[in-house]
Amino acid sequence: MIKMEEGAAGKAGPAPGLSFAKPEVTPGEPLRLEILSFLDAVRCRRAPQVTAQQGHRALALALEIQASMAAHAERAGLANFFNPGA
Repeated sequence: MIKMEEGAAGKAGPAPGLSFAKPEVTPGEPLRLEILSFLDAVRCRRAPQVTAQQGHRALALALEIQASMAAHAERAGLANFFNPGA
């Protein structure tokens, strides 16, 4: 996570106006943690940490990135990069 803020005496971190903060990360396999979190939300009848809309947007972004990578591979003459068996 990058935060736009100045440090002490007007000095910033690595670049003027920037500082870095490391987010807390729970150790474990990400998909398993996501499923466990969802199941806990259902059991406790509370809102999930990641909403369906956020999940949908993340999937749409991932698919857009994958399509962009495939198009780039095609332009670079690596058409079979994403489909090696073809």
